[in-house]
Amino acid sequence: LASSLNGDRNNCTNGNNGRRPSGDLVRIGRPSSCHLGVHDILVPALSAASMSKQSNQQQQKPSAQALHQTISNARIVGISALTIPRSPLMRNQQFDVVIVDEAGQISQPAILGALMAADSFVLVGDHMQLPPLVSSRAAEKAGYGISMMKRLAEAFPTSVSQLTLQYRMHGDICNLCNEIVYKGALQCANDQIKTEQRCVLPYYPYKVPPPVTMQHNHRILNDEMQPHPNLQRQEGWLQSVLDPQQIVIFVNTDAIVTTQKLFKSVFHHRSSPQTTSKTAAAATATANREFWEMEFSTAMQQHHPISSSLHAPNSLETELGSNKREGSSIVNYVEGILVKTIIHGFVECGLLPDCIGVICPYRSQLRLLNDDTYLSKLTQARGLEISTIDRYQGRDKGVIILSLVRSNNKKKVGRLLNDVRRLNVAISRAKYKLVLVGSFQTLLDGSPAFRPVLNSIQKLGRVKTLPVDAHLMYEPP
Repeated sequence: LASSLNGDRNNCTNGNNGRRPSGDLVRIGRPSSCHLGVHDILVPALSAASMSKQSNQQQQKPSAQALHQTISNARIVGISALTIPRSPLMRNQQFDVVIVDEAGQISQPAILGALMAADSFVLVGDHMQLPPLVSSRAAEKAGYGISMMKRLAEAFPTSVSQLTLQYRMHGDICNLCNEIVYKGALQCANDQIKTEQRCVLPYYPYKVPPPVTMQHNHRILNDEMQPHPNLQRQEGWLQSVLDPQQIVIFVNTDAIVTTQKLFKSVFHHRSSPQTTSKTAAAATATANREFWEMEFSTAMQQHHPISSSLHAPNSLETELGSNKREGSSIVNYVEGILVKTIIHGFVECGLLPDCIGVICPYRSQLRLLNDDTYLSKLTQARGLEISTIDRYQGRDKGVIILSLVRSNNKKKVGRLLNDVRRLNVAISRAKYKLVLVGSFQTLLDGSPAFRPVLNSIQKLGRVKTLPVDAHLMYEPP
């Protein structure tokens, strides 16, 4: 069993988890790169256990001969495609068949060593998802960005077996994948997957965080960062976004008005060791109070009717620094606040953080989210995952929040959001619920690849256009 990604090999070999290792299934790799569930079938662990059993002594460091014997005795070996031709443990090892997972993401030179180690091979993957990663434009132009799987599938179509039944995602999410690339070919395996799978929120709607309506001419927050007593609560937008019955929902930011100043204050960044907690708290309180007052004042002055057909969305994205790499310096603070609010809502309603994944195409936005104190606690201790589209290939989560970032009057979305393969991967990671956050009009006008998905969501009535002050309506966690 070979793959380009540790996660995929772990998924394939982790089926042995909970069973006593027999030696039929082994895994080659560093412990730091392997899931805990496969540590007991790593070659050194199995070899040491075998030597101890034979000598009736405590486990000792296995010899090279013992390692080689363990692999020779195994019926199934899990290993990376690149490791097969490089590892001394694989020398003179010949297999009946090699099965390569996520083969559509492996470059042709990287897969050749794996294919030569067996009498026959099976390539498993989808070349309508992420292609091999090629950093050199010259190499990409020369064809290194095309996988062996795609090349062989086009050359030998009769050797291709299409797997059209999927067991992962709800039918509404599956339909979006069909809109992007599969043209109706992808189907749910049964009715339970198609219609009955739901995100389970045991405390919904009772524990949905209540919104705060800010009254102009009132002081927004007091010195202790508590809401002013005159603030009134009203029905907000979060409850409909969290609704488990709404499998797919697009959270549209086009109507939001902002000054684009002091946004960093809403993200409680971890302070440096030189900063005392009291000083940091006071600074955060002051900055937050200034931010909320200025933002609310601006929102009230520039308030306009909310319309799903808004043709001039406010520009919410900001470019930081002078780094010209696409997406490397683009952030959207308003969208960051909304994503943080949505995550908090799911957690308050009883969803475990390890069931939530946040996907974002831009690393600068990921840094913004990962640096936040509240979100970092959820990622480090409770399993929330915030990462790029590429890193989510081959994986899934019960709930996916897709932060699309781009929001500008020029309708520019860049290369990443015009790549149908990346969009396909991003959308198909969700099992029970998909929340897309972004500027509907920017993406509709700027991304031909995304347009069919947006039109489909709009026809279903699943576009939630937020009010002008949506980013101010909830107390930051």
